[in-house]
Amino acid sequence: MVTRLTIGQLARLTGVAPKTIRFYEDEGILPAPQRSESRYRLYSEIDVRRLELIRRARLLDMTLPEVRELVERASSTTCDEFQGRFLEVVRLKLEEVDRRITDLRHLKGDLQRLEAHLMEVG
Repeated sequence: MVTRLTIGQLARLTGVAPKTIRFYEDEGILPAPQRSESRYRLYSEIDVRRLELIRRARLLDMTLPEVRELVERASSTTCDEFQGRFLEVVRLKLEEVDRRITDLRHLKGDLQRLEAHLMEVG
């Protein structure tokens, strides 16, 4: 027997707010769920796994298009293909983080020089 979860149950299980779940559905990242006779959204264990993948990807600062692609690949390719693409995305994110760190170091230097200048004239 397949357990069907309501949006509230799914939210509690995954730590993702119902509003966010609905947003992911609207954006096409999560497929539209089945509905009960009373029109309540009903989710499966597959939806739980998808949402956990989405949550983890967002914690890694992945964009919505990147997350959408990962979710699509997770459900349509082999584990090896998915892992290969995920590795590519992770490597790109690492490069992006390195660029941001460099930019922040430059910003810090600029701010320190400005602070020193303002201390001299003030």
